[in-house]
Amino acid sequence: MSSPQNNQSNILQSSLHKDIIIKLKGKRTLQGKLKSFDQYMNLTLENATEALEGDKVNEMGEIFIKGENIVIIATK
Repeated sequence: MSSPQNNQSNILQSSLHKDIIIKLKGKRTLQGKLKSFDQYMNLTLENATEALEGDKVNEMGEIFIKGENIVIIATK
């Protein structure tokens, strides 16, 4: 039987260099291209944007996200 951590790594590995959507604690939503990740689900995104109220978007560039703040990761 495979461990949950292996399944998470496989999913993230298949999402490398692809666009993903991340929901964070505090109801923030980010999008960007997954550049890298580690065993703690810390992520680096390229061309990251944050969805704001309405249709507004905050361009963030390259960012690092601590895994402990992530609630949901989805592929686009």
